[in-house]
Amino acid sequence: MKKILFLFFLILIQWGCTINKDIMLDQNTSFKIPEEYKVVTITENDVEIYRSFFGNKKENFMVLYKLLSGSNQLMFIGIGYETSFQEIKNQILLQSKNKYIYQNSIQNNSFLISFKRDSSATITHYLKVLDSGNKYLFSVINKGNTEDSKFVKQFIENQIIIN
Repeated sequence: MKKILFLFFLILIQWGCTINKDIMLDQNTSFKIPEEYKVVTITENDVEIYRSFFGNKKENFMVLYKLLSGSNQLMFIGIGYETSFQEIKNQILLQSKNKYIYQNSIQNNSFLISFKRDSSATITHYLKVLDSGNKYLFSVINKGNTEDSKFVKQFIENQIIIN
């Protein structure tokens, strides 16, 4: 009976977040899905793309939580379990070595890096540690559109809502 009530509660929360166009990040924090984006089903190919963001592709220390699709962008939202801010940052730096356009780190609670993926796409990673200690990585692939990384950081921060 407890399992059924718990499952019902989880479905109710998920349903409520879908209607409000919010993604729950933790008990007190959600991410407001921008109007031009929609949540899409994660495929095996999406997981492979996401893993390519890190130096060590075999370890699964960042779990792909949600994938949003916009007109010229894909936004991957990952959750860091049993890993540190520094480890996630190091893995991103290892994969993007000598390719970055912009990099900024703020007191072990946020990190921003942008680099060219190929001739037509730019990736911006924004790693954020919430007050709860949960670590979230927002990775935006801009296809044919090289938006400024500071803009991407501000855009993401404006979507994070503390309840």
